[in-house]
Amino acid sequence: EGYWDGKDLVAHVLEVALPMLRKIYPGYQFLFLFDNSSNHGTYADNALRVQSMSLKSGGLSQKLLRRGYMNGDPVQVQEMTYQAIDSHMGTETTLAKGMKVVLQERGLWKDGLSMHCPKNLCCCAAEILRGEEDFLTQKGMLQEEIERSGHLILFLPKFHCELNWIEYYWGEGKRYTRDNCRYRIDDLRSAIPQAL
Repeated sequence: EGYWDGKDLVAHVLEVALPMLRKIYPGYQFLFLFDNSSNHGTYADNALRVQSMSLKSGGLSQKLLRRGYMNGDPVQVQEMTYQAIDSHMGTETTLAKGMKVVLQERGLWKDGLSMHCPKNLCCCAAEILRGEEDFLTQKGMLQEEIERSGHLILFLPKFHCELNWIEYYWGEGKRYTRDNCRYRIDDLRSAIPQAL
């Protein structure tokens, strides 16, 4: 609906920026720098995110997550989905495992756990799972795709505009516009393109 979101950014990098850079600089590895915009940290739909899960398995509202791994060992693969037969239709469907089953399979489930902790005490299923290595190391979609394409990515520190070169560019553009505008709309319309 006219909003530029994280998926649009990833598509732009993969379909516009990278092909252009590869044509101009064939054989190079590129380093992409991004600030900490929420769009830059968007996760893939199947990313290992506790926020995408329910306590119980199944249900249509849960996302189907990619494989995880148990006990910090990438060799111990854990499926985050299971196959179920629809008794009315006789068809097989893929459903999401809930936090309880995932934690049971990892040997981390304790009777009486709730989905979320009261008063952020870190004693619930969500916090236990969030602390597992495969969930902790889940990268955003932009980072995954850039690294998958063989390139590098760095994110600038949050809340430190003085370390972000684009902020100096925008600041100089604003300064020029203020100095060369008599605060009428026609002046503004001519000063902004000159400033940029």
